[in-house]
Amino acid sequence: MGHDHGHAKLGWTIILNIIITIAEYFGGIISGSLALLSDAGHNFSDVLSLILGYFGEKISDKKSNKKHSFGFKRFEVFTALINAFALVAIAFYILFEAFQRLGKPNTISLGLMLGIGSIGLFGNLASILILNKEKDKSINMKSAYLHLFYDTLSSVFVMISAIVIYLTNYVVIDIIVSAIIA
Repeated sequence: MGHDHGHAKLGWTIILNIIITIAEYFGGIISGSLALLSDAGHNFSDVLSLILGYFGEKISDKKSNKKHSFGFKRFEVFTALINAFALVAIAFYILFEAFQRLGKPNTISLGLMLGIGSIGLFGNLASILILNKEKDKSINMKSAYLHLFYDTLSSVFVMISAIVIYLTNYVVIDIIVSAIIA
């Protein structure tokens, strides 16, 4: 029952983070904010992480057999490795985009950036609360929890950057925050 309950919690965080990713992606495109797109990319890696973690948990729970004498616990490590590669790939893409925008920063819809950043913040906080009791049960749950924790920080950075850009009109802050998120 405990594992099934943890799997259900992971399922809810997957759904919540898919919604956040879609909102941040389209919000980033419409608003012109690379920081919001960066957060969407990070959130997409969270979705991948959560899905891999979900299957990692399901598969690693299987018992050993004649062919797999140690069971399937190694699958848990394999999913964590795939997760790390996805994060690195997304970070490189964000840094590439940030570099491309250095010479020509976009006009940004700050209200939209702040609003979508708020959706990301509250969605990630909800996900953290959902997984809080599960985080110490396995490497996949810990990885999922940490992904969500850092994505919550990314959402805070997006919101702060929108406020700073509004107050100072320094659009380059969007690029800097994107690099920090990466």
